[in-house]
Amino acid sequence: MGVKLNQEINVDNYNLLIHQLIEDGNIIKAAAIYERIYQRNKDNVDLLYDIAMFHDEYINQEKALEFYDEIIAIEETEAGAYYGKAIIYEELEDFDSAVKYYKLAIEYDPGYYQAHLYLADIYDERKQDELVEAHLKAAIKYEPDPLLAYNHYGSYCESRDRNEEAMIWTNKALEIDPTHYLSLFNKAVLYKKMGKLEEAIDLYDQSILSRETYAYSYLNQAIIYKSQDKFEKAADVLTSAILHNPEVSVLYYNRAIMLMRLGKMKRATEDVIKAIHLSPSLKNYAMIDLELRGIDQAQIRGLDV
Repeated sequence: MGVKLNQEINVDNYNLLIHQLIEDGNIIKAAAIYERIYQRNKDNVDLLYDIAMFHDEYINQEKALEFYDEIIAIEETEAGAYYGKAIIYEELEDFDSAVKYYKLAIEYDPGYYQAHLYLADIYDERKQDELVEAHLKAAIKYEPDPLLAYNHYGSYCESRDRNEEAMIWTNKALEIDPTHYLSLFNKAVLYKKMGKLEEAIDLYDQSILSRETYAYSYLNQAIIYKSQDKFEKAADVLTSAILHNPEVSVLYYNRAIMLMRLGKMKRATEDVIKAIHLSPSLKNYAMIDLELRGIDQAQIRGLDV
């Protein structure tokens, strides 16, 4: 049964109605209800959070930022509003603004572990190691269940070839949840670096079982099979990956490489075309990639992307 727009709605009962509308796919009607309630409750911070998050996910991120600003105008120290803005700016790839607002969230709530965690990620991309470590340690300190922070710290250490430290943090994460896909993935990465390929393959299998939509578990496993000249096996793994992740361009691209090794030029060309349609920046790379030598270059060159 759908929700009627003219039924009595107030600030105390809108959540159930909005949820039902979203479940039914009636986003425009949900937005209209939010607007009606907002006009009568512009100083209700909880409502403003709900509207901001609704706009962020379904309507317009710029509008979401405006609602977070309204929260800040009501209560300057509301750390969650700064965090919400930071998340949006990071998604928009405005990383300077994201850093600014993560730092403001932490300024008003030093224990805001999510802000520490995502700020550490940005600093990691910028190779600002001291800041990475400071914020990862803060995330571990303040997070009630630090599984995610342990995984981030382990991944950070691995990227700096501090592999023994990486294993310590990864094992700490596995102690909390032995089946978590990212912990299993991170340990597989470390085992591969140690030359323990069969153990790595097994861990990637476990990671895939835990989260079928995490494309990189399949991809890394396929790369191991490729290193063992098991191209058919690698292609099969990537086919399974595509079944669960049909919009991930790198899966098609890498399957094309395996198909080339198997002499299946036509199918390889089709995969490269699909990959380029998903990620147009791959076109120029595909034209010079030695692993795709022999592919139908005319088809690739003629793509309008």
